[in-house]
Amino acid sequence: MLRWLAIIIMTVVFISSCEKDKNSSDPVNDMVLIGQGYDQGVLVSVYSEDTLTTGYNAIYTRLQDSASGEILDEGHIHLSPVMHMTEMTHAAPYGNPESEEAEEGLFEGYVVFQMPGNDMEYWELEVEFHDHHSGKEGSVMIEPKVKSSNRCKVVTGTDAKSYILSWKKPRVPEVGLNTLELMVHERVSMMSFPDVTDATLAIEPTMPSMGHGSPNNVDPVYVSGAVYRGKVNFTMTGDWQVDVSITRNAATVVETHFDVTVD
Repeated sequence: MLRWLAIIIMTVVFISSCEKDKNSSDPVNDMVLIGQGYDQGVLVSVYSEDTLTTGYNAIYTRLQDSASGEILDEGHIHLSPVMHMTEMTHAAPYGNPESEEAEEGLFEGYVVFQMPGNDMEYWELEVEFHDHHSGKEGSVMIEPKVKSSNRCKVVTGTDAKSYILSWKKPRVPEVGLNTLELMVHERVSMMSFPDVTDATLAIEPTMPSMGHGSPNNVDPVYVSGAVYRGKVNFTMTGDWQVDVSITRNAATVVETHFDVTVD
């Protein structure tokens, strides 16, 4: 009798442990919930990897049946960010999830917020969804809180065009050679920010306080969407400046820089 009781207890403990492991492996446990809403019997939850800031932000959307909690993992998502200013409204560069199949229950897209919100001006993010299993379609509206950062540059080029240059990677710069990803968008209207795919980028990292740069850097080249990928080398901890130039049609149209702290 005691032997069977011990087996039952061990089985219950094992199942409980598996459930805890399953829950602890859910990626949203390490994310920030930035908003939720219901429509058509679907719970829409929107997450980010960290506090939202100006510049590039990965946006993760989870769809769940509002009654059962079941994750809906096939569908498509459309993001629509809009900033409400005191005298005008404008959109922002964004990318919808490329896959119609959720990865670990999440659809990944992105938004590049050009400016922070405040007491009078705020962002709204509409998330439209279509669940392929049930055919349900709907949308929710959330108000994400966006803080200021130095990861976004809105610059008028020498060609009189407006560019949004954003720092995507590395999120946390480290000493040594880092994969660098920058994104370039052009503002053609207050609601339209197409990818720039024909630019040539050049970078030069320097450490102004020490009066030196670094070797083995690789200028970013176009990859896909609005992304340009290269390498940046930080040879020591401290405050760095990464100068970036953008060339189009054989003319340098933008020269700016990012201030980066390496711990």
